[in-house]
Amino acid sequence: MAYTRKSCKSKDNRSETMIAQYRYGLTATQQDLIKENYNSVKDILSLTKRCFKDDFLDENSTEFNNVRKYVVRVRKIDQGKVSEAYNFSDEDIEFIANKCSTNSVIDMCRTLFPDRKDNMIREAQTMADLVKALEDSAATRVYDNSLSLRTEEGELGPYVPPTSDIKILAKINQCDPHTQLNIAKLDSRQKSWIKSLKHNMRSARFIAVMSSIKTQVLRDLLESEFIRATFNQPDSPPDEVNAYISLCNEYVMSAMLSNQLAELNSKLSSAVNDGDRIALHKSISDSRIAVAKEFDECQKRINKLQVDINAKKMERADARNSANESLVKWIELAEIEEGREKLLRLQQARTLQIEKEIKRIESFDHLIAEFHGVSVEEILNF
Repeated sequence: MAYTRKSCKSKDNRSETMIAQYRYGLTATQQDLIKENYNSVKDILSLTKRCFKDDFLDENSTEFNNVRKYVVRVRKIDQGKVSEAYNFSDEDIEFIANKCSTNSVIDMCRTLFPDRKDNMIREAQTMADLVKALEDSAATRVYDNSLSLRTEEGELGPYVPPTSDIKILAKINQCDPHTQLNIAKLDSRQKSWIKSLKHNMRSARFIAVMSSIKTQVLRDLLESEFIRATFNQPDSPPDEVNAYISLCNEYVMSAMLSNQLAELNSKLSSAVNDGDRIALHKSISDSRIAVAKEFDECQKRINKLQVDINAKKMERADARNSANESLVKWIELAEIEEGREKLLRLQQARTLQIEKEIKRIESFDHLIAEFHGVSVEEILNF
């Protein structure tokens, strides 16, 4: 199916951000900080220290050199001396990531811009730099941004799951630093991880649970725990996925209850004198007992869910092992001459059984008549 390109109307140039992160090792947040302050802060070293939150950096550090080079590029772009990278859309970047291993830059440009007759130098150069950036797994973390919409009052709105493979991959890399997937070098097993996780995060129950949480920190907690627990288990049945959602929701409840206990203890310890402490203790003691009880219950539910999930995983593992053992027995049987003779006799017996069944079916005259489009009733009524 031909790729249909959608124009990118976003002012946020993702291509420039990814390429700059690849070249200078600066995150999207650090790039924004430099863009906002490089004119007002004349001392690049102080800007570097502020950018990396490290007062021990000096002018010989790699961070200082990277910031200096990036400031030079930003200044040249503002002055119109150099052009910014072409602003490819998220869909375009995902297309490039999926095709760069088999297609050349020129072929991908012609696919994205079928009506262009010029050389597309800017687009081709940006695409070539993007391919290099995509090979660096850290560059994909540019897409690890929050997808939670906000209402006009500033509150978190309904949760919107990630829609592209590269965003899913970025979240996996963040939740499990040991994995470090590369969008340009995914094997079939890793592609199945991404496909399964995208499907699970778009399920109605996951979206409903995420949308019910109105704090970004807690949303990030549930999402990261769910990704960490399920991203490499594409064969998990729906019931097990729902159990993981419940477990991650309990993690959120545990964090909320822990914060409530900390707040109550802080109020109790902030009493000015003994009289205030006694009065305050009486007013919050019931609340502390209820919260502590609910916290204990939450921990018990977490432990039970973990035991149930592990038991289901063990059952599936045992079933796979049994199937593999059965297959191994047949393979071992075929490796020896006596075993091959036995398999041949079984095959011959099966063939004779099938031939006998075919002859039995052929003896059914009325069935043959129906195969030819004539029923027994039509023959009798002729």
